[in-house]
Amino acid sequence: MKEKNNKGITLIALAVTIIVILILAGISINLIFGENSLIKQAKKSKEENRGGSVEEYCNLWKSNIKLDTETGFSTSQTLDELLNDLKVKKLLYDNEIEKIQNDGNITIGSHNINFNLEDNDELKPGLYQAGTTQLIKSWSELISNGDLIINGSKLTKISYELDGDLVISSQITELNKYGETRTSSMSGTPKLKCVNIPSTIKEIPTSAFGCFQNLNKIILNNGLETISDSAFIYCKGLTEIIIPNSVSKIGSNAFKNCSNLATIDIPESVTTIYGNSFIGTKWYKSQSNNKNIYIGKIYYGYKGSLSQGKIIEIKAGTKVIANNAFESNNWNLIISMPKSIEKIGNGFFNEVATINYEGSQVEWNKIILEDPSYSLNSVNINYNYNI
Repeated sequence: MKEKNNKGITLIALAVTIIVILILAGISINLIFGENSLIKQAKKSKEENRGGSVEEYCNLWKSNIKLDTETGFSTSQTLDELLNDLKVKKLLYDNEIEKIQNDGNITIGSHNINFNLEDNDELKPGLYQAGTTQLIKSWSELISNGDLIINGSKLTKISYELDGDLVISSQITELNKYGETRTSSMSGTPKLKCVNIPSTIKEIPTSAFGCFQNLNKIILNNGLETISDSAFIYCKGLTEIIIPNSVSKIGSNAFKNCSNLATIDIPESVTTIYGNSFIGTKWYKSQSNNKNIYIGKIYYGYKGSLSQGKIIEIKAGTKVIANNAFESNNWNLIISMPKSIEKIGNGFFNEVATINYEGSQVEWNKIILEDPSYSLNSVNINYNYNI
């Protein structure tokens, strides 16, 4: 009887042991092959490390391109060269490289890696095929070939033969006037299609790009303060111009006879402008006849025939009256002026006999006159006028 009990206990123990072994085996199999298995965790960790490495190389590549932009030299890899290096290092596979080349981005593990140069990533200085990011000549090549002549930080010559889009190095802080830039060896019409002017340039001097008739795009960056007289006169290819918020002055005839210029974007930072700055443009021609013309909060002028003693009403909210807003002919105009006016340009009082001013004399005295030496003795000013 005792022997029979022992056998029973042995069988039970054996069964328990087998069950325990199976449980342990199941746990081990799950640890090795399950959803959160060691093998899968190892693969995931490897992918995370690979993704981190690729992202690091990508960021370094972008930093090198930015450095090239600042220095004007071409030292960084192309995208294809970078991708090939990452393939050699076994960090990227052929299908991933193809995806990057097509889409510009890829996801490895938790890393979303973008190889595209974003809008705020500047192109390297140099000459590009028109309308593309295909570099034709680096900045250093343009200088060594004599296509550009640099004197210190001043760009003194741009060859008329350059055909494409020019990105000027941020090492340049000054441009030549047109008369100084043009030499006896330069004839014909400049072929440039686009010029990207860096933020280091504070002024575009007189006629700097005058008669660049093939120029269809100008990129002006924040940092620019002055667009001088006739800076882009007769640039017939221009269709649009966006003035950055740093600009305060647009000179006389700055965009005169840019016959295809239809869209202009001028910020409130501009407080000096001329009534002829955009004369002869498609934008000017599109303005209604016998009407006041405004650019934002600037009173640009009157389009149409003036007559002696004509009444001109300037709308509320206007802050600036352009220089030479009225063609010179001693018109003895009567102006209704809101108290929002902060600055009045040159030549205005030559054509005005009477000003009906909405504000008080104290408010009038705060208005900035472009020519503070001008005598107002010949102008009758009525204060606190109900417009």
